[in-house]
Amino acid sequence: DDYWTIETTDLAWEEFDTSINNILNAKTEDIDNEIESLRNLYDLTPEIIESIKSINSLNIFSSFAKFKTALSKNVSDFSNHSEINFFKKSSDDDNTFYIGHTIVKIFKKDTVSGDQLYDSFLVSFLKEKNIFLSLMGLEMRNRFRENSAFIGKDFDDLSEDAFFYHKNNNGEHPYIFFDFLREILKDQVATFMYEKNLSLFDVLEEYFNSIDGNKKLADFQAGSNLNFKKDVFKLNYFYNRVNINNRLVNDFLRFGDVFYGRISTVDRDNIPIFLDRYFICITPHCDCLRSKEKIKNQFWFVEGKKEESQESVLKKTDGKFISFIKEQNSNEIIAVNWILKEFCQPIALLVENNRFTNKLIANYYGSNIELFFLNSIKENYAQRIANEAFGYPMRVGIDFVKK
Repeated sequence: DDYWTIETTDLAWEEFDTSINNILNAKTEDIDNEIESLRNLYDLTPEIIESIKSINSLNIFSSFAKFKTALSKNVSDFSNHSEINFFKKSSDDDNTFYIGHTIVKIFKKDTVSGDQLYDSFLVSFLKEKNIFLSLMGLEMRNRFRENSAFIGKDFDDLSEDAFFYHKNNNGEHPYIFFDFLREILKDQVATFMYEKNLSLFDVLEEYFNSIDGNKKLADFQAGSNLNFKKDVFKLNYFYNRVNINNRLVNDFLRFGDVFYGRISTVDRDNIPIFLDRYFICITPHCDCLRSKEKIKNQFWFVEGKKEESQESVLKKTDGKFISFIKEQNSNEIIAVNWILKEFCQPIALLVENNRFTNKLIANYYGSNIELFFLNSIKENYAQRIANEAFGYPMRVGIDFVKK
């Protein structure tokens, strides 16, 4: 969700290709104007432009040519956010730079051996990355490659006749059956992860001790560390989200989806005001699939608001009902508190058309508001919020004599 994705056959790519070519073909006195045009076209910060120029600090034309080459694959990604340096030059090696999460090195063809190549990449990896977590991600990908030939083998033993019997007896719209199949496929992909631990699990404590982990944690938590809250928020965001922000264009509203909307109300002086609000869908998945027939498009949501104090959020993440999301049109990670007026309670919003091909318009207490999709929350995190919200109507009030 941090990058634009552009097919090289799209008009968007042709526009980007033209902008880069204008730079490459510009006269020396015109190049700054062409670079400024590119910057304005994609709202790039000066820092990102400087990062592109630094790809080859000796030749600005070469830098933009390599920038274009790196993005000219079948599907190409580049950063949509000024905070992300999609291209990053190595701090101590002019021939090493990073494109996203990929280390790129430039060598003369006949002057490097295989061992030297390996050692060079190893040094860059150890210097520039969060070693343990990067290795854990790498081992996970290797495990998937090793087991890819065996994933889905259980399908071979099933009867195709029984499968189509189930499909035809399902009697629902095809997309409902396809959604069921996705869940089956997801289970098949994940099962091998439970058969054997990653080897890094066995050295977790050893690694922590080898880097003087207790001292690192003390420094990390020190009040002088301005990145503490930002880094913890990012980790919590990683923990609670489902990475399916690039949803199918005809996908529908699902359990755990989080949206942003602006609601109108009045203040104490009866003056109209607008408030930023967040909404998480807690409608059971089966009802989302057949919303018109089962719930007449009345979806259950919980309404929340942004927590302004990062400090207070981190003191109550376990006991409260909070989600970590990326704010709309921003790379900033925020915390949304799903408790308003002391309670986490459900509200019903009428959403006549819950397809992502349309604007999602919800009727909020008689007024229509547009819901902007932000991301999805993992099922166990969302279910905890749903359980609390649906328990709200079961409250019982009692009276005792008080002194």
